[in-house]
Amino acid sequence: MHDTHLYKIRKGFNKYLGNQLREERKKNYLSIKQVSRKIGVHPNTLYNYEKGDREIKAYDLYLIAEYYGIPPGLFFPLSTIDDDEKELLKSLRQMEKQERTETISILIGILDFIKRKRKAERRTPA
Repeated sequence: MHDTHLYKIRKGFNKYLGNQLREERKKNYLSIKQVSRKIGVHPNTLYNYEKGDREIKAYDLYLIAEYYGIPPGLFFPLSTIDDDEKELLKSLRQMEKQERTETISILIGILDFIKRKRKAERRTPA
């Protein structure tokens, strides 16, 4: 016998995670058949993951995240990364290591410039 409260929490989480999986798949313009083939599960299994009717195996979640080019943690509700940040991370992960390193260095330079500019604007009376 299982605790009803924990069962409801688990069921709710599976629904949430399933919705996240489906949204990410659709954002990537992929079919259930394409993704299921790539990760090695039956399309019905992936369909049930996305509906929240079946608890996803950790390795399947890992494979899906790898296929989409995002960390598995982005599927979880405690992730504080919004869609823009997720897209940036995905773009960076699709780059070769050298290109990614150079791009990150450029982005850090831009962010430092913005930070210094805002700091100077706060010091200057209007």
